[in-house]
Amino acid sequence: MNTKVFFLCASLMFVLGACGPTTHEAEQERHLQAKADAINVTFNDKAVAKDVIGFRATSITAISEKSGGGGSAAQGTTKRLSLSCKLTGSGFSAEFETPAVLNLPSLGKNSKSVKVDCSYKDKMISETYKAVNLSKTSRDGAVLAVGIVVCPICGVVGALANGGEQDSDVYGYDRMEIAVK
Repeated sequence: MNTKVFFLCASLMFVLGACGPTTHEAEQERHLQAKADAINVTFNDKAVAKDVIGFRATSITAISEKSGGGGSAAQGTTKRLSLSCKLTGSGFSAEFETPAVLNLPSLGKNSKSVKVDCSYKDKMISETYKAVNLSKTSRDGAVLAVGIVVCPICGVVGALANGGEQDSDVYGYDRMEIAVK
């Protein structure tokens, strides 16, 4: 066998093996990492607290968007703000000041959107954030890497194989940013 072909095949097997299925415990360890110095939520529904599979440290910031010469925030400047806020989820809540890091619970595929209400001067600002399938996002990224680096056909096949959601998928929230205009 040609040495180049052997190394190409060995490399392909290594990359595909690294992108293969992982255990539920490995998914939780990768995506659910609480921080000791973060703000913890308070559960107002004990049934929800029992269904938590883990916590994910999520940063929440507030910025002011000041428009520059053309009225576009992209042309202007941004400034971090300290806002008094309350996060409300299905069965839990937390009060904090931005910027903050909160340990938000993951309920697996039962994770719902959370709402953040903040007061700024004399008005209330509300944002809603959807729970994201972190496991699927990781799988999609790995498949994309295989498609770009190793073999586009392998990437397409991998995308089709990893396509849907799985019962053991871990959900959480991406970084949250509240824009004050």
